[in-house]
Amino acid sequence: MTNYLTIDKIIEFYDVPQIITAKDIFGTRFLCVLYNDEPTCKYTGVKISDARLSQFLSGKIDLRSIFTNSEDNTLFDMCMENQKLKCDILPSKQLDESKLPAPGFYHEGDKLEKITLEVPISDKPLLTEIISRFGWATA
Repeated sequence: MTNYLTIDKIIEFYDVPQIITAKDIFGTRFLCVLYNDEPTCKYTGVKISDARLSQFLSGKIDLRSIFTNSEDNTLFDMCMENQKLKCDILPSKQLDESKLPAPGFYHEGDKLEKITLEVPISDKPLLTEIISRFGWATA
């Protein structure tokens, strides 16, 4: 049975989306990793719970283990078509190493960067207003 997924979030991007999450019409979440980008983007996907996705995004589990120890023992072959992912069950006999992520990839999460600015005293009210409008923290 062919299913179409909508891209939910791009987690890693390098030229094209490398790791993404997607959802089906029922809201089931999938984690997808790129294995081929020519002539169209092709992904290996797995259903993933919010708790397990959170573990990956916080760097607690590696990407490969999500696919080799999937929660429902099912992997999917996905192909990008018209900004949606065409999703078919991947028979285990068709699974080869080239469709799996390399071992040892841990997501590093969104890192915050602390920036200190030296501003002339005459510009302080303007800078304070900008910080206030953007909701940035001051130290």
